[in-house]
Amino acid sequence: MNNCSDQLCLAKIETMPITAVIATRNRSDALANVFKSLSRQSTQPQDIVVVDASDDDQSASLCSHLPEGLLSHVEYQRAND
Repeated sequence: MNNCSDQLCLAKIETMPITAVIATRNRSDALANVFKSLSRQSTQPQDIVVVDASDDDQSASLCSHLPEGLLSHVEYQRAND
């Protein structure tokens, strides 16, 4: 259970000068879980690069609709076949 207001919690979140690279293929549910988990961390990567080889656009949509609290800059890259 979280005992702080959203504004107070956001004030405690920091980003680290690292880039996380996530490779995915047809796993948008798992990618959503990664984003949700990262949004709850007090220290987050400064940048996230998602490399997607999926058959659909669900991962791309997730990258443009990030959960509240995720402060990382997310870059979406479609993998070439």
